Amino acid sequence: MNIMLRTVLLSASLIALQAQADSSSLYRTHAPGYLPIATPAWLEHVPVERYAYGMKLDIGKVLRVSDVASVCGPVDATMHYRDSAGELRALRYRAMGGGCMDH
Repeated sequence: MNIMLRTVLLSASLIALQAQADSSSLYRTHAPGYLPIATPAWLEHVPVERYAYGMKLDIGKVLRVSDVASVCGPVDATMHYRDSAGELRALRYRAMGGGCMDH
């Protein structure tokens, strides 16, 4: 995987973790003591854009990041966020599945 793509995905993951840790964030997903939350209807209607290498991202605040499948390999993930102008956006990107960890 290209180092630039890894950097972008790592940045998106770190932003998502910060949003989950922030008690004022919109949704928490799979935090200890919480059940997974389905995508609310008002986020389902946001057009999803597919990430492409080199794409300029304008992420103001991450609202929700989908769970990744428990398989060992690349899977689709979706991030809902607000850009710097406050507009709702959604981005679909490839992430490594959660089933590759050794116990």
